[in-house]
Amino acid sequence: MTDSDPPRPSKSALCLHVRKIKTLWLAWISIRSKALRSPNQETRASAIAIDENPYSTLLALQRQLASGTFRFEPQRGALKSRKGKKPRPLVISPLNNRIVQRAILDTLQSNKPSIRERLGSIPDVLYTPTSVGGIPEKGSSNAVHLIRGSIAAGATHFVRSDIKDFFTRVNTAQLITTIQDVTGDANFTNLLRDGLRVELANADKPGVREWIHLIPKRDHRCCAGFEPIGILCKLCASRIG
Repeated sequence: MTDSDPPRPSKSALCLHVRKIKTLWLAWISIRSKALRSPNQETRASAIAIDENPYSTLLALQRQLASGTFRFEPQRGALKSRKGKKPRPLVISPLNNRIVQRAILDTLQSNKPSIRERLGSIPDVLYTPTSVGGIPEKGSSNAVHLIRGSIAAGATHFVRSDIKDFFTRVNTAQLITTIQDVTGDANFTNLLRDGLRVELANADKPGVREWIHLIPKRDHRCCAGFEPIGILCKLCASRIG
């Protein structure tokens, strides 16, 4: 959605779930602690301001989402140095963006039957027995349990693999099409597509301009810093598999 597009209120079940105050509240709680401790002064100041009256911010977001007037704000590009490698591109989103992005993520991961039935095959992909990273109520202890089980069953070797610059190689346009196909929800996938677009407010700043080619182009690749990136990578991996 661009600024020239007319507002498009949505009554889709998935969009309704995204904009529920409870969903937005849980999204804020998920990012709050990290935002308040952010080394970036602008992010930290924004988090402090929201934390003084979070309900006011969340209610405003709900109203904008309900009326179709919500717009994701431009982000800031940053680079994370890596010894012996090219810097890793990061996209730092305004907190309002991150709250809505997290609400989208929580909707995609929802255990609520009425929501899961609208997500098609997505829950089956995310909740495979060997999937533990970024899954609610799962973590490193589950991974260790799986490894110990394999060893007990006689496994003696493992395969280590890596996909170079995986985040920036995820074809988000294809994944959006897949999500549209399995959910049949154009409004929800449009919201997800809007949240994935990379529009940098500091693209001309020294230090960013030099490495701007590392930042994914809008609608084509993903970049570290987007809340649902883990889910998109899992969906991408399932297609590779």
